[in-house]
Amino acid sequence: MAGIPMEKIKPVLILSAIFALLLILLLVTGGADGEEERRVDPLVTMEADSISTLSIETADRPALKFSRTEDGWVMEEPLYSLASAETMQSVIETVDKLVGVPMEIDTSLPLEEFGLEGSEVISVTVSSRDGQTESFSLGRQIPLDVGYVYTYVPSSGNYYKAYRDAREVFTLPLEEYRDRTVLDLSISSIEKIRLSGALTGNTSPVIVEKQPPWWELSSPKAAPGNNGEVRKLLEGILSLRASDFPDSREAALQAEPQLRVEFTISDGSTEAVSFFDSYGEDLQYITTDRIPYALGIPRGLVSNLPISYDQLRSRAVLRFDPDAIQEIIISTESGDIGLKKEQSGWYLSNEQDIPADDAAVRQLINLLTLTDVEELPADLDVQKNNTAIQLQVTLTEDDGTQHWVELGKKAVKGEVLPGFSSFRNRPFAVSADFLEGFQIDADYFEDRHLLSFESRTVGSLEILGKNETIILEKSGSDWLLTEPERSAADSPKSWGLVFALEKLVYTRKLSADESATRGLSSEKPDYRIKVRDSEGKNQGSLDVWIDEGGGMVYASSDARDGLFVIDSEILERIPEDYTELIYRR
Repeated sequence: MAGIPMEKIKPVLILSAIFALLLILLLVTGGADGEEERRVDPLVTMEADSISTLSIETADRPALKFSRTEDGWVMEEPLYSLASAETMQSVIETVDKLVGVPMEIDTSLPLEEFGLEGSEVISVTVSSRDGQTESFSLGRQIPLDVGYVYTYVPSSGNYYKAYRDAREVFTLPLEEYRDRTVLDLSISSIEKIRLSGALTGNTSPVIVEKQPPWWELSSPKAAPGNNGEVRKLLEGILSLRASDFPDSREAALQAEPQLRVEFTISDGSTEAVSFFDSYGEDLQYITTDRIPYALGIPRGLVSNLPISYDQLRSRAVLRFDPDAIQEIIISTESGDIGLKKEQSGWYLSNEQDIPADDAAVRQLINLLTLTDVEELPADLDVQKNNTAIQLQVTLTEDDGTQHWVELGKKAVKGEVLPGFSSFRNRPFAVSADFLEGFQIDADYFEDRHLLSFESRTVGSLEILGKNETIILEKSGSDWLLTEPERSAADSPKSWGLVFALEKLVYTRKLSADESATRGLSSEKPDYRIKVRDSEGKNQGSLDVWIDEGGGMVYASSDARDGLFVIDSEILERIPEDYTELIYRR
């Protein structure tokens, strides 16, 4: 069902589900009259897998005729079309499961009285590859059996009552039986994309080829591709679904397509889609190689896709796999910053292996991979007078591959600084915003969190104050106060404390001499907070001392050695008395 609009699938699936439930009810109850035992006959005895053709005849439209091929169902009449796999599955399942309870009718009356001839009758015929044919007709609702319709099987001459809902799948709008898929491809199978036509903005075709893990442009000239934009193009084209089925003889299709996108598949085959001028106010013509008729899609979809050379060309400073980076060195005029990736995360390698803030490292990597830069003219001699480098960043992958970027010191083209990198074959312009992203020191990367836990895993909090002990336990998404008395807790306040502890960072670490002077290690803390998970296992412990005279708040934790200065805002979250946490209506 991948790639089929859900709004189109749901009605068919709902009808199938309703019919299946009603069928079960019929088999269990034996019909509307409540008899415990009642004969139930299948209207078609042919196995579903052996059905090779199917026709549906109603009075209000030409007969629908379908045939099964190796690739799926096709509609042969009233026009040729690939058939919707989902709709045909529901049709075949209905035929296969359709049963009826034998009944007698007054055969002296014309069959029109029962809806088995004339405007109301639905005639369904199926045949197998070996020439076997079976059919049945569904008529109007039985007056005294609401939910049932008169049914006739010509081969036996028997009349039945069958559930009325069986009629629905045979009377869908014609478009519901047609396949709306434009291209039946997967992104992983595509090796090359060729775009041509006026909408590309190029006289030569734009060709993008897969060279794992990247996409590379080979025409109109070689250049690194933008993986993100190529994927956006592929997802946009492959997700197209026909919203209309216009007449393929329209004059617009006689002109050259505005855009043609051809895909080369891993097995060497090709498939293509062509976009023509719009018709009407809201629709546009398209054709594909696999479908010998036109389709209609909402107008304007193509304008949102990257289809030009410039859109598909990478403008990143560097191109690499972020997950493969193991080491980063940032060299500035004031010194070097080293970052190394270990199993437990990033560390400052030249600061006695202090844990680094993973979020800060990711932000740096994103700056290098996502920045959209402008190449400088090839004839601009930016190397001249730019031998001095004010910034160099070197990244090393797990296999030893290195990537680097440098910023020159002398401005070119006004205020723009020249950039050089291992990825680009000529200098590029760097804005002041890019440079500001590297105005950082080792402190910027240092992980200053005093506790290491995730709020979603917390099961309880224990707050040991100087006068009392408060225990909070999580119950679902709410909190309970269990000590010093049992009560429903104020959940927003409880969560507020958890989030504050999770995000708590220190502003400064005291030196050994400062710590000895304060002498806090020998004093009982004003608060000791213990964080545990749902199983009671320790997730972190924090001691807090309040220096009211000096206006400072100090803390230590079991996750770090030493004594730290923290922001006093944490005190606004820690309750002085358990009554502050009681839930009040």
